[in-house]
Amino acid sequence: MPHRIPMLLTLALMALSSIATPVHARPSAAFERQTVAAVNDVRADHGLKVLRRTDCLSRFAHAHARRMAQRQALFHQDLTAVARACRLRRAAENVAAGYHNGQTTVRSGWMESEGHRANILTRAHRLTAAGSVRDAHGTWWTVQILARR
Repeated sequence: MPHRIPMLLTLALMALSSIATPVHARPSAAFERQTVAAVNDVRADHGLKVLRRTDCLSRFAHAHARRMAQRQALFHQDLTAVARACRLRRAAENVAAGYHNGQTTVRSGWMESEGHRANILTRAHRLTAAGSVRDAHGTWWTVQILARR
């Protein structure tokens, strides 16, 4: 009998954690890695230095991707708060929704948009991170922050 209580408690905690954080709301590390890799491939193709990923930018990118998915709308966040928290001199942001992977987000989305393309190809950027969230409808919401300290 003493072994049943910890097992029941473990099962109850597992059930509660799955309710509190739906599977579709968890970040996709693979999608995010693909996005950063695709951006760095494009930069290398244009003779630019690759961008280094940072955890500080990653937290802000993922949080904003989650907000966009919850609101079902594309919008930019206030990068002043990001710059202050991550000790940046400059920051830019790319947002997207509806692409099936990081490669397509970059190549078919951002590189086909003048403003997003300019953010990716800016020589001054040295840092980056991407955040991606899949909503309950299966749509991917992606944020990339590019920056320099």
